[in-house]
Amino acid sequence: MLFLPKGVRPGDVLELGDVIAFSGHVGPPLDSRVEVTITSPTDDIYTRSLRANKIGWAYDPSFDFIADEPGRWTVDVYVEHDRELAYAPAPTTHNTGTVLGTQGQYEFYVVEPDSPRLIIQSPQPGFIQWPEGQVEPIPIHGIAPLGTENVHFTIHDKGIVMGQGVVTPTITGNFTIVYDAKALHEDFSMLSLTAHEGLWEGLSDEVSINLHAIGDGGARANTLTLIGEEVFVRQDVWFNQVYLPLLVKDTE
Repeated sequence: MLFLPKGVRPGDVLELGDVIAFSGHVGPPLDSRVEVTITSPTDDIYTRSLRANKIGWAYDPSFDFIADEPGRWTVDVYVEHDRELAYAPAPTTHNTGTVLGTQGQYEFYVVEPDSPRLIIQSPQPGFIQWPEGQVEPIPIHGIAPLGTENVHFTIHDKGIVMGQGVVTPTITGNFTIVYDAKALHEDFSMLSLTAHEGLWEGLSDEVSINLHAIGDGGARANTLTLIGEEVFVRQDVWFNQVYLPLLVKDTE
């Protein structure tokens, strides 16, 4: 069994006041039971037992609620098919699952409205050039706010979590996350290593890499999207403060 989130998805970035709506598809498409627990950054717990309909869709509007805390939220999902099938009794094996690529939990992020974006220095928007003509790991360099202990990230594609974790920035806030398509392909064979044209090695999938950090000034987030070998990322204008010595000329 598996669950494909379609409401608040892995790595999504919400603002305070947005609606957290849990929904999605059970696979195979059966009227299975879906247990979900959503936990806020301060450990407030929202839980519900859902029943998917006969084509595997699970959603209960009464479970919607408002995102009222900035930070990293977690979603625990457990699916079990516990009803008889049209052609067989209720299964007792191979009838449980969760979101693909996880051990049962994924995360999403909440920030203040109009909060500055987390700084991503590279790669810049545009097409990635492979010097040797082969797919290479893509380092994502950024700067977290001072005081940040951890930068959380989620790599998401086609409803599958291909990576989630944390990196620790340096004392100046610098951090690096590496997107290695070749390494991920070993575990997620649906990730293509052929360019759109289908004639040479390259990338063709749409992959989102979401990042989140909390430091001085509150929570910040940003999303880098790869569509094939083209990078899409938005940057806020920012400036480094530089303090220069003041020299006073003696006019006497």
